[in-house]
Amino acid sequence: MNRSPFGLGFTTFRMYQLIVSVIFSSMITAPARANHLTLAAENDWAPYSSADKMTGELVGLTPALVRAAFATENINIHFKKMPFSRCMRSATTDIVLGCFNAAETADNKQNYFWHTTPLFQDKLIVFSLKKEMIPPPAIMELRGKRVGITLGYTYPDIFSKDKSILQYKARSDYQLINMLIRGRVDYILMNERPALVRIKEKGVANIIHNVGSLSNDDFKIAFSRHHPQGQEMAQRFERGLRTIKQNGVYDDIMHTFLDDPSRGQALRLEQ
Repeated sequence: MNRSPFGLGFTTFRMYQLIVSVIFSSMITAPARANHLTLAAENDWAPYSSADKMTGELVGLTPALVRAAFATENINIHFKKMPFSRCMRSATTDIVLGCFNAAETADNKQNYFWHTTPLFQDKLIVFSLKKEMIPPPAIMELRGKRVGITLGYTYPDIFSKDKSILQYKARSDYQLINMLIRGRVDYILMNERPALVRIKEKGVANIIHNVGSLSNDDFKIAFSRHHPQGQEMAQRFERGLRTIKQNGVYDDIMHTFLDDPSRGQALRLEQ
């Protein structure tokens, strides 16, 4: 009968080898899986997050911040590009860890795990074909008016819950701009920096005007409540984000993507 070096029968020894192999493999691959996670990423919201038109690579401020924050926790993040509405739906499953760029509202607060510190802030701007500025609070001027918004995006509660505002929805920000130009709405709402990118691309900066600000919104990652690591990663991302804010990395990234026109598409639109 064949014997093993450990004095075990051959069959018993082979079984012992198999058990050890399985245990050893799980010890290696479990941490690897934990440190290679996938986030759903908005694919058309420059300068924050968009697919490069030449390479298809995800570029922008948000992926740079997310990678840097998670790197402090030894976590390697992969991105799955998709439209924002699908991104948020995916983050209600266990398929992805979460979705960015999301704004926390009363309606979606309980649907996801949220970190406390925002990735960044951006003003929600009221745009019009008229040059006259809206006196604050801007919400008062919007009541009874036709206001265009983008389907699937989140808006502050003071706007979304106000039934006196006539809301018209477009499939994209570009369609939203067209609605305003054609006179189908009185105003449109877009966040400032992405709006400037779109207005410049369409060549309509001379006819569309920033006439007021509705809110200054915090943007975050909406972490999935259905992903087994959703809550843990929301906490670890918060810790990582605070770390890069303290060590100066956050400010360096913000400068690179928002102040350098070649990287962040920082745009200046004369009012």
